[in-house]
Amino acid sequence: MSFPEKIRTKVLLKCKRYCCYCEQYKGRDIEVHHIVQKADGGEDTFDNAIPLCYDCHSEIGSYNPHHPKGNRFRPDELKKIRDDFYIKIASIPRKIIVLSEDDEKLLSELKEDYTQIIEYAVCTDFSSELVEINYSDSFYYLEEEKWSRKKYTFSSINLENLKNDILENFKKLRYYLSDVYLRYHENSGKLIFRNQSWEEGCRLREELQPETIKIRTELNKLLQQLYMY
Repeated sequence: MSFPEKIRTKVLLKCKRYCCYCEQYKGRDIEVHHIVQKADGGEDTFDNAIPLCYDCHSEIGSYNPHHPKGNRFRPDELKKIRDDFYIKIASIPRKIIVLSEDDEKLLSELKEDYTQIIEYAVCTDFSSELVEINYSDSFYYLEEEKWSRKKYTFSSINLENLKNDILENFKKLRYYLSDVYLRYHENSGKLIFRNQSWEEGCRLREELQPETIKIRTELNKLLQQLYMY
């Protein structure tokens, strides 16, 4: 049994016709499914609805209780996947973006250059952990010697804005990874936060920690957006 039209419309608007599980745009090839089936007491409500493409619906629903193999998808797991995706998709344009061949190549190169660098930033607390000594140099080179050049400009405005947001956040991060906030740690050969005086301790708590958390949070969002294309 399908959902009432009002619920279906609300779900499709919320997901922008992307599948919540594979996170791919599916257009007309997407359906609104019950998380808890009606036969099992599920209701025709927005909270019990999840937008899935045909393939993902088959994957999620293919579980035989008489011959159980693997782990079936639980309602609370599906709701968490859906709710996390709704947050992510809110910042992605609804309009389908058809990329040119040149943009496809540039996008692939941008992902190759920045994925590990962004992941390192997201996973590293620069106010309490050792930092690779050449980390800042790696994205300084990408910004100054490569991605700021005209030949690395996307024709897609959305992708160009995304690229520039990534570069801008790394420019901000580079300031906080300077010798104003970090020093050389001889035993490890890496960098460590400055905390050897009262003034440095205040700068650590009031500037380095909160500002780098903001940058890391934003970079995490940008990485998610990057892989929506």
